[in-house]
Amino acid sequence: MYTRQQQQQQQQQQQQQQQQQQQQQQQQQQQQQQQQQQQQQQQQQQQQQQQQQQQQQQQQQAPAHPTASMSLVNSSYARAVVAAGPSVPRDESAGSFTFHGRPAQPQQQQQPQ
Repeated sequence: MYTRQQQQQQQQQQQQQQQQQQQQQQQQQQQQQQQQQQQQQQQQQQQQQQQQQQQQQQQQQAPAHPTASMSLVNSSYARAVVAAGPSVPRDESAGSFTFHGRPAQPQQQQQPQ
């Protein structure tokens, strides 16, 4: 009688282990689906990075006129300076910003095209 009870208990434990294995397999399948979605998102990000690189290359190919240090100048004023060209004298106080002291890097403004 004692040995039969042990056998029954062992069978019950084996059934419980099988159920746990099935649950683990389901979880693994869900994780695989999530990984596929993440890979698709990474591919989209790579495409966006390629587009940004192309835009940067086009900007570098444009003719570069010497301007005041671009970090101090806002983009709208910098575009106006590039369109006007270096021969036109610049009003450093134009726009919404102000230079404190001398303009940064005045030697660039004196260089000809």
